[in-house]
Formats: sequence, C-alpha cells, structure tokens
Amino acid sequence: MRDPNRIDRIIELLRQAWHRNPDWRLNQLIINAADVPSRYYKPVGGGLRAVPEDDFGLIFYIEDDSMEKRLKGMTGPHAGPPAQK
Repeated sequence: MRDPNRIDRIIELLRQAWHRNPDWRLNQLIINAADVPSRYYKPVGGGLRAVPEDDFGLIFYIEDDSMEKRLKGMTGPHAGPPAQK
C-alpha cells in the first residue's frame, strides 16, 4: 500500500508552487511540474514513433515520489524566480 502521508505532503507542495505562479492554470502547473517533454518518442515495432505534442498520457505513469521531488524543485530554496506575468 502506498504511504497515505504522501497526500498531504504533495498537496502542500502543490499549494506552494501554485502560490509562486498564481497566473498558471492547475493543469499548466501539473504539466510544468511533471516536466513532460513537448515531444517524446516511444518504441513501436523495432523503431521509434514520435508521440504528438498534445499527448500527455505520460503523466499518468509518473510516480508520486517523483512528482514530489519535482514539486520540491519548484518550491525549494534553489527554485528559480516565480513566473513573470
């Protein structure tokens, strides 16, 4: 079973990241935190196939601990400045 304590930790990081970037939409924040490349390739029949830029299914597979680290990177002491308006 996954650690239920992760929920409050991740929600708090999400809250901090959103307050740093209040003009971002929720999904924009999540996409940016997930750091999904605008174009990626997946193996298909011995080769690679480009996945369309609007296919963000990759987010589905990001583990919570990985997302937590990415959100910490957006909110921690070494985080860059908040997004400009």
